[in-house]
Amino acid sequence: MSSGRGPRPEYGFESFMERARLVVDNTIEVLLDNCQAPDGLKKAMRYAVFSGGKRLRPAMVLAAAEQFGSDDDAARFAAAAVEFVHTYSLIHDDLPAMDNDDLRRGKPTVHRAFDEATAILAGDGLLTLAFEVLAGDLPALVGSKKAATAVGFLASAAGPAGMVGGQFTDVRAAASKGRLSRDDTLKIHRSKTGELFAASLKIGALLGEASEDDLKCLKEFGYSFGLAFQLTDDLLDFDRELELGCGAAVSFAVSHSKEETVALATQYSERCRALVEPYGDKALFLRDLSDFVLSRSH
Repeated sequence: MSSGRGPRPEYGFESFMERARLVVDNTIEVLLDNCQAPDGLKKAMRYAVFSGGKRLRPAMVLAAAEQFGSDDDAARFAAAAVEFVHTYSLIHDDLPAMDNDDLRRGKPTVHRAFDEATAILAGDGLLTLAFEVLAGDLPALVGSKKAATAVGFLASAAGPAGMVGGQFTDVRAAASKGRLSRDDTLKIHRSKTGELFAASLKIGALLGEASEDDLKCLKEFGYSFGLAFQLTDDLLDFDRELELGCGAAVSFAVSHSKEETVALATQYSERCRALVEPYGDKALFLRDLSDFVLSRSH
């Protein structure tokens, strides 16, 4: 995760997250500085991507890359690309035609801070910049084959079979005001949330020396982690949704019960831990991530 191949700092979950955030933020700064875009558009893109996120998905890219011996530069470029896609999805999710949110992380959403057209284009800009980074910067570092595979992983996670498809189903379910089944709710959660987590791990591992079995394991971890993550999100939103009387159609805690949601999130967290147990100390971050998902407060 450093700029060279010197000794790694002693591991700690919080310290790894902070180091990952600094690496990714510095990389994003350079990429946005070099981005050829109108000033107003670049300002909106920067506003969105530096709005206080945890950088969890890029941290997963970096952790998997480190676990499987990736080049540091390749990992940080890939991590930045993943964060661009994540941020694009948040901009579009907040739009009036989607969730119609005025605030994100305590700040005005992009369409409120700027305007709706700028928000749409800022999201489009970040999405396409992500693939420009993967296709333009990775081939010289890891070869064209791995770079193309990384592009495929991210496109699949973000596209109609992943986040876009999940968001479509989410919007339609909310509009119908119907109560989804357990399986349908979890399918939306996996598409909207789990796919990008899985892609983050697979891309990081791919840049190193991961085997096909490793990639399959990390994909399953990403799916399970994504479900645990979204279920804990539902729990965090539970009281607010009941207070406002606006429980979302795809909130598992509202559609089912708080107790069932806790139990299911715990089950997926334990599944994550079991998946990375064979890797021992090489997967300390992923092991701790399995516990973090149940204890987080935001």
